[in-house]
Amino acid sequence: MDANNLTKIESNSFQQLNKLKQLYLHHNKIAQIDLDVFKGLYNLQELYLSENKLTRIKANSFQCLRKLKILDLSFNHIEHLDPYGFNGLQNLEILNLNGNRFTKIKTSSFQILIKLKILDLSHNLIEQIYWDELRGFHRLENLCLTENQLDYDQLEEAMSIKQYLKILK
Repeated sequence: MDANNLTKIESNSFQQLNKLKQLYLHHNKIAQIDLDVFKGLYNLQELYLSENKLTRIKANSFQCLRKLKILDLSFNHIEHLDPYGFNGLQNLEILNLNGNRFTKIKTSSFQILIKLKILDLSHNLIEQIYWDELRGFHRLENLCLTENQLDYDQLEEAMSIKQYLKILK
C-alpha cells in the first residue's frame, strides 16, 4: 500500500488481516491515526508509516499492536507525542522518529517501550531532552541524535548515558 494517495485509513480497516506480519503504508498522505485503525492486526511485527503527513501521535494510537517490533514514523511532520501514544507497544525494539519536527523530548512518552533497543531521533529540531528519564531504558543500545539543535550542556548530559549504550550518534 506504499506510494498511493491514501489520506485516511478508516477504523477497523484491517480487522480481517489477523495473520499479517508487515504493513507498509509509507509515502502516502495520511494525516492522522484514528483509534482502532489497527484493530485485528494482532500478529503485526513491522509497521512502516514514514513519509506521510502525521503531525502528532495521539494516546492509544497503537494499542492493538502488542507484537509490534519495528515502528517507522520517519519523515512526517510530528511535533508532539502524547504521553500514552505508544501504549500497547511493550515489545517494540526499533522506533524511527527521524526527520520530524520535535523541539523537546520528554522520555516519559517512551516509558512503555521496555524492550526498545534502537531509538532514532535524528534530523529533528530538538533543543532539549530530559536525560534522567532516559536512564531507565536498560535495553537501549543505539540512540541517534544527529542533526538537532542540542546545545553544549545537552550534549554533555548525553555523554552521561553513553555508558549504557553501544552506539550514540
